[in-house]
Amino acid sequence: MSNQATLDRDSSELLALLRALATVFIAVGHVGLFWMNRPWTEFLQFTVPLFFFISGTVSYHAFCRSPTVGNNLLKRCVGLLVPFYLIALLSLLFYVADNQQLPPWSWEGAWRWLTIALLKAWTPFPLIQVWFLGVLLLICLISPLLFRLLQQRSPVLWLWLGVALLLSTLQLWWPVGRQFWLAHHNFYKPIVHSRFFVVGALWLSHASHWPASRHWLTALLLTLVSAALVMGLDLDIDFAEHTYYPSIYYVVGCLALITVCCALQRPLLWIYRLPWLRPLFAFFFTRTFSVYLPTPLPSTSLSAGSK
Repeated sequence: MSNQATLDRDSSELLALLRALATVFIAVGHVGLFWMNRPWTEFLQFTVPLFFFISGTVSYHAFCRSPTVGNNLLKRCVGLLVPFYLIALLSLLFYVADNQQLPPWSWEGAWRWLTIALLKAWTPFPLIQVWFLGVLLLICLISPLLFRLLQQRSPVLWLWLGVALLLSTLQLWWPVGRQFWLAHHNFYKPIVHSRFFVVGALWLSHASHWPASRHWLTALLLTLVSAALVMGLDLDIDFAEHTYYPSIYYVVGCLALITVCCALQRPLLWIYRLPWLRPLFAFFFTRTFSVYLPTPLPSTSLSAGSK
């Protein structure tokens, strides 16, 4: 494949730091940080789209380097499915320990677990964050097509992004997201979140070497759009009201915050390269899913122990 997108040292280290920080914020957020001081702490929910942005960047880099599409796609899918099935096995062990029996068998339940559409009756603790893996898996399955369209500068890619933008805009007035449920999966989420994934690839191929001033200008414009949406449509600024079925306000606001992260590349890299902090960042970077997936366990254990 054409190797038209490369990660230099600065970009690679910036993504490593952002992924480590996003892992920490999401893990802590799911046990209370997000709703600690609403609506302001809810803005940290942008770290979820930040994950899609980073995944798009890294995936496009791997796509350009991989000798075959199949080889690249297999590695991505295995990297997503193995962490999920490990936490699924742990969940099953908790269920058996709590109920002294296996969960009742059903083909529907087995299918939902195989396709990362969890059956809540089989989970002794909430696994609400696993939706991210299901959405990312669906995006990864269509990513070769998206990346090929990007390489060819095809208008079809912009049509796809335009449809995603239109759907998230309509979501402000009509519950579009609810219309996309099929076989226990909601396909609205991968369509809308694929924007962050593609923006990550676009950033790598076109904007990773932008000066900070250009990133700041872009972030300012996106912030002004977000403010105009809030004031013009009298929207609740709390991201929690816009995350389940992402609206255009959530999409634009998250893109603004992601762009701010890119604008802060120089000070962030200075922090990342501090010798006494780098091992900590490396820990959270290499163990993203092992930290992210079990986040309900502490709160579950505490509530169980208080009974």
